[in-house]
Amino acid sequence: MIKIICKQCGKVFFDYLSNQRQFCSKKCGYDYQFEVPERHPRWKGADANYIAKHNLIKKQKGKPKICEHCYVACKERRLSWANIDHKYSRNLEDYISLCYSCHRLFDYKYNLKSNNKIGTNQYKKHSYQSNA
Repeated sequence: MIKIICKQCGKVFFDYLSNQRQFCSKKCGYDYQFEVPERHPRWKGADANYIAKHNLIKKQKGKPKICEHCYVACKERRLSWANIDHKYSRNLEDYISLCYSCHRLFDYKYNLKSNNKIGTNQYKKHSYQSNA
């Protein structure tokens, strides 16, 4: 058995070298991973996808309360966090709360949604040319 110092709480404990433990308990291991997100084994950093970044912003900033464009409260419309510079960094000041209609117009203005139907007639019938 060898003497090991817990990385989280500093407590001294003994274990076999083959176990390769770094923490005195599972609680210390979880606390160590989740107090700083970069320590989590599945942390992707800048390679995280769109949804993961938005979920992180929701977790850190909380639920939006009012649309910062039309000033509608969350009881009247659904709100979401919109990225201002469209680079989707983890900078909290780079996100504003918008209602869904303002968010959609905001994204359309910067041509972010290729499948966005605003300004196009999605129900228009296609005219087919006959080869005859």
